[in-house]
Amino acid sequence: MWPVLKHVCRAGLANNLRNMSQTEFVAVIQRVYRRILNGVEGVQIQGAIIVDVLSAIGYDSCPPRVLFLFCLYILVIRSQLQQKVTDIPALEEDLADVVSSVAELSNTQVAKVISYRSEQHAALSLEEFLTFFNDSWAFVIKCETVSRRMIVGLRGTVVGQVGGVFLLCIMDSY
Repeated sequence: MWPVLKHVCRAGLANNLRNMSQTEFVAVIQRVYRRILNGVEGVQIQGAIIVDVLSAIGYDSCPPRVLFLFCLYILVIRSQLQQKVTDIPALEEDLADVVSSVAELSNTQVAKVISYRSEQHAALSLEEFLTFFNDSWAFVIKCETVSRRMIVGLRGTVVGQVGGVFLLCIMDSY
């Protein structure tokens, strides 16, 4: 995409997100969380199936073309599979890295989206913010559980926005 067009699209997205009501935003972000989590879990399940099938059929006797077709979607390990998989534990580790990378990248992208609404979130009531926070935190925890790794991208953004709401609540109480 051309740099100018990319900038215009990003600015349009940011403005749309900033102009949404909190109810609309929560509905959108919940759908995004659900879809991303389904994708991350799908990658994990497919990786487990690949390992199970390769273990069951005796990967040493499996033609490289079958292995390649099995794992076409996993670019990280495709070259290893074309040659021959000789180390199932290494394959499992590569597949776990793919799941982790998918989860991390997804969280980073969601963090960017959420950061566009930092001012709006700072102005929310505590109850409205808690709805957003609880949904976001549950998503982070589920991604970390699936990937078996700590993911800091979205976690840091959400915690950072807690500070703004917390300060506003303290100022309102005086």
